[in-house]
Amino acid sequence: MISRYAIDTIEELQKEGLRLAPADIIRLNALGLKIDRGPDAANLYTKRRAVFLGTLTLREPTIAHALFLSDIRALPAFADIGEAGGVALRAWVLSMDAPPEKPLAAEDALAQVSAFITGPLANLTLAQVRSAVDYCINGFDSAAFEHPAPADADPDSLEETADDWAHLRDFSYELGLVTQSQTLRLGLTAAEAKSMSARQLAAIVERASDLAALNRSDNERMAYFREKKNRYISEFDRTVGEMRMRLLAAASQEKAPKGERQ
Repeated sequence: MISRYAIDTIEELQKEGLRLAPADIIRLNALGLKIDRGPDAANLYTKRRAVFLGTLTLREPTIAHALFLSDIRALPAFADIGEAGGVALRAWVLSMDAPPEKPLAAEDALAQVSAFITGPLANLTLAQVRSAVDYCINGFDSAAFEHPAPADADPDSLEETADDWAHLRDFSYELGLVTQSQTLRLGLTAAEAKSMSARQLAAIVERASDLAALNRSDNERMAYFREKKNRYISEFDRTVGEMRMRLLAAASQEKAPKGERQ
């Protein structure tokens, strides 16, 4: 299915002399369809992303993984681990089938991360590990022509909108999703909700929220779906902005004399 919204934007970019890659066009069409479909554009529930890295399998973090990583990263012992240490720390957590139920002591965590670096990561480059971690966490790999749109300026300080859950996400997106799943009475325990990735649980919560909105008053229902569509438009516009900046930079680089190209 082709999005008219996306086609118009693609034509505008092409008139500017920008050469979109096939991946760019496919991505804009997918985002445009979310806008076109409106209430039916909830994300699908999918399996967690996975990457095979040497002898390791890294997977998209569940909410439990994300909370465990946040707790570990907050330990003073990990305050100055640098970029390489941060990448290794994330890879260590993403390699776990499930994070420990109880917090680890700082010395135990340091010992396990050190053993992980000198063991499974020993024959891998930093670039390989970083690429795998980025894909698991963010769902993109710039080496494979995927370029994420910049996030909202300040996603942790949301203004009041028709999105009923904004105030819940102020303190933690992941915990906010768990709270939403409990409030919506989806039949999930908190532990079951935390065993899913944020992306998986968000898809379930969004669909349940959409269905609940259908039973509201006309004004409330219209406000809910209007705000949802506005979020999709914002995502689309940020993506177009990222593409325009990247393609303009590429075009400028091509025009530069050979000796000045980077």
